[in-house]
Amino acid sequence: MDHRLFQELIIPFEDQVQSQSAFNEVFREAIRGPRYMRYNYWGEADVSMKTLADWSETAAPLPGPPEAELRNPVVLRTVKANPSLFKIVTPIEVDIFEELLIDHPNPAFVASVCKGLREGFWPLANTHIGEYPDKYDGSLKMPRDTQKVAFLREQRDIEIEKGRFSQSFGKKLLDGMYSSPIHAVPKRGTTDFRLVTDHSRGKYSLNSMIRYDDISGMPFDNMKHLGEKLLAIHASGRKLMLWKSDVAEAYRLCPMHPHWQIKQVVTIDGYRYIDRNNTFGGRASFKIWGSVNSLVMWIAEHVLEIDRPFCYNDDTYGVCDADDTKFYEPYGRFMPRNQCELLELWDLLGIPHKEKKQLSGNPLTIIGIEVDANEMTMTLPAHAKEALIAELRRFIAEPKGKAPSFSYKEFQQFAGGMNAALNVFPLLRPALTNIFARISETYRTFGESSADKQIQCDSTIRSDLDWALKHIRNSEGIRILQDARAWKPEEADITAYTSSNLKSMVFWYPDLSVAYCFDTSNAPPNEHFLEALCVTSAFLDAASRQRSSAKIVIYTENTGIVKMFDSFHCSPIYNPLFKAVADSMIQHKHRLRVLHISAKKNIVPNLLLRESVSEARKHV
Repeated sequence: MDHRLFQELIIPFEDQVQSQSAFNEVFREAIRGPRYMRYNYWGEADVSMKTLADWSETAAPLPGPPEAELRNPVVLRTVKANPSLFKIVTPIEVDIFEELLIDHPNPAFVASVCKGLREGFWPLANTHIGEYPDKYDGSLKMPRDTQKVAFLREQRDIEIEKGRFSQSFGKKLLDGMYSSPIHAVPKRGTTDFRLVTDHSRGKYSLNSMIRYDDISGMPFDNMKHLGEKLLAIHASGRKLMLWKSDVAEAYRLCPMHPHWQIKQVVTIDGYRYIDRNNTFGGRASFKIWGSVNSLVMWIAEHVLEIDRPFCYNDDTYGVCDADDTKFYEPYGRFMPRNQCELLELWDLLGIPHKEKKQLSGNPLTIIGIEVDANEMTMTLPAHAKEALIAELRRFIAEPKGKAPSFSYKEFQQFAGGMNAALNVFPLLRPALTNIFARISETYRTFGESSADKQIQCDSTIRSDLDWALKHIRNSEGIRILQDARAWKPEEADITAYTSSNLKSMVFWYPDLSVAYCFDTSNAPPNEHFLEALCVTSAFLDAASRQRSSAKIVIYTENTGIVKMFDSFHCSPIYNPLFKAVADSMIQHKHRLRVLHISAKKNIVPNLLLRESVSEARKHV
């Protein structure tokens, strides 16, 4: 499975909070929802979540090349001596684009994007003049695969025809030039290839010139935006239809500044070509395209008044009434009105698209997730679910003799694909706990040479994956109305307060005036684990008191436990607890929130922990 492994971010909680701020924190966390749900948590408080178009209204202007770069004598000589190599190429009608943005509330950002379209974009890079070499060749030999070779040559010819590659200037790099490796990478779900330039390889890679902080902050429109929209119109009872449109060669529509073009030399069969446009593989590539597209989306929403379209990279999507259609003449067919008007805007601006990528209907796959606007569900498409199950079985299968082994890279790819599937199976996060631990351990031991190291798929990992497999077979995915609506702590059906130490643990139901105390003096002396066990025990007991669909809140003084249950991200020792919690939540559709309470407020459990029963009764 071709997915990148990524780490989940856990935002730290404050250790201590005062009474009013504690209430605000509890309220804010309840509205935000648990992090393990990712973007699958909806409520009225989230309706104003910003889109890419909204972001454009406050975005900082894109900077051009720094003065030192514009004065770089090595680059200046080569650019001025070879004007045929360095050109600004884009199909976008910049004058029309700029005119449609005349009322945009962020004119400085608009001006910077239009300047980039006219003069070429700068990828927010520091080229380390005087530190990095003036000329660097990181290109590779042609691949052995004849299909890939044929694709690279064919793609080169296409790029030259479209003006995005220069004609070859020979086999030697000129002063100021850099050449990066290129690859023919299979497109997901097809037998086609995509040309990807590896700007990250090598000591002097182009991506090493660009800081993450400088290109961060741009939002992705996602399932949360779409879910909010579906909830907003669901009560009307109207029959709905989804639509999705794709920009052709989106990144390649953006020209790069000549002083960056000189560092984008492509080498094929030993011959050199200048790549004049934004590339797949550049660290700032999404920032550049996203900035252009944020303004296209703003025009769509605020000038053409298309009803709240959303955008994820080069895909634009939305929802409308099933019978609200319009005839789109270039394709000779009726389409959802919003989709048709978006395509008309793209045509006006010169943004290319292909008919086969303009889809509509219900259900419809959007960002890899099958959405049913009428049933209000989100799940994996059948083919993706089958592929995931096949991968799980491959890793679970135990040959005769010893447990199977897979390379570090295979584990990364599998874990990345499984991690992506958690967008619709969020409670299955424990299936990856031991895999992530094993991957991290291997990297700590072998570092950059880990890629080909073998990792044993032992019984613990196989047990976790088998557990996930059984749930995935029966799962319906996310049900927006039932599973993922925001709720507040005071709306809980059952509330419990917990406390523990090395000798005992307690959980108390104030509404029932019932408490349970357990002797833990013979348990392993791990106070943090006992806190997690106490919360787990309280949840399982609370879950047994209502057959299904209970909203359960459990309070603990341990902020580390709050973070674990918020993310379902834990170390292997806790994994059996989280699997038990997930089993109950999945089977009985219970919903759990674990929230923080200060020791000062957690009076009754702490008194019971000290065996002060009579004193505890005074506070009930």
